[in-house]
Amino acid sequence: MDTVEYTQAVTGGKLLTARRVVRPDGYFRWRMARGKSISATGGTDHQTLAGLVSTATAPASPRDSLYDLLEWVEYITVSDGANTVVEKRVARTDPDMKAVVCSLGAVGIITRVQFRLVDELYFETVQKIVKLSDVLADVARTSEQYNFWRVDWIPDTENGLLWAATRIPPGNPQGDYPDDQSESILAALFKALDRIESAGPLLDNAMRMIYAGLELTYGHIQVSGPLRNMLPVDRRAPLHVAMAEWSFNPADLEAVLAGCREYYRQNGWPNLPIEIELTKTDSYLMSPWNWPGLSYIVKFNFMYLTDVSGTAVEKEAIIAHLRGLWDWLLEKKIPFKAHWAKINFIDPAFAARQHEAEQFKPFMRPIFLNPYLVERIDPSPAAKTAA
Repeated sequence: MDTVEYTQAVTGGKLLTARRVVRPDGYFRWRMARGKSISATGGTDHQTLAGLVSTATAPASPRDSLYDLLEWVEYITVSDGANTVVEKRVARTDPDMKAVVCSLGAVGIITRVQFRLVDELYFETVQKIVKLSDVLADVARTSEQYNFWRVDWIPDTENGLLWAATRIPPGNPQGDYPDDQSESILAALFKALDRIESAGPLLDNAMRMIYAGLELTYGHIQVSGPLRNMLPVDRRAPLHVAMAEWSFNPADLEAVLAGCREYYRQNGWPNLPIEIELTKTDSYLMSPWNWPGLSYIVKFNFMYLTDVSGTAVEKEAIIAHLRGLWDWLLEKKIPFKAHWAKINFIDPAFAARQHEAEQFKPFMRPIFLNPYLVERIDPSPAAKTAA
């Protein structure tokens, strides 16, 4: 059986070095040389597989999951009710696995994970400007056409940049993806923004002009190659983007779209496109993709362009803007879940109601909690003292 082990420590929402650490580019070279692959990827190439497990990073697909081939996870923790350090290995069939995936380090420090591998997958990808309705009016039909897809909703328009990938037979192991090809609308945006001064994290007139130009000139881009080149499409995306990642029932998609339009027209649009995609559901306790009874959810990535350091004013504006949308969704009683590794306003009541926090708490160890985690899931004195 082909497998790969990958090491990275994650605790308290931060990456730490522990035990044997393998460079991500080393892993990609390893699988390229052997013609092997995992079934899907998510996030960016500089994330490790163990880091993806800890944060439950999910690909843009209703049928493929990063974790379908996950066999086991090892992590360092402390024994229940004691301060003895122990190393645990949990397999996909063990109850603990439901707590380890998307744990953000609250259960311990992930040190190793093992995935089964498949023969390298190949895809043909397309990028083009489309009407939102062409993609979102019938997401099931769109998903029949593509294995992976997402649409970047261009602010204050009814258009988006569609990125989609379709499985093809094995071909050129290097693919025909140009090294300098813009992998998303972000790359073109950043190039243009180097020449102007933006007013902040919300859409302004200068940004409107840039988007208008992109809509007219983006064209139709089609390339093919192995999974490591095609997915994820944002493997070289700049890091100065603030993001909130919230999931919804597909039945509520039209209500969410209408709500975004209403809220943004009153309060301003984000200065970056909103990513909309489908993600296969899972059963992990704190995962935002854990929706019993659904086979997939609709994921919205609300993004804001900000400086690498980010000014205090920018940060406050982003938080206030997102908080308003969060409160609007609660007021309208539209159910949603939030990725608790990204911008969110989860409190213990929300975590208990929308996630499976009470089932997750027995697996947590106070020594690994920080104020961020305590605020969202466990306000108990013991947890606060440890944080």
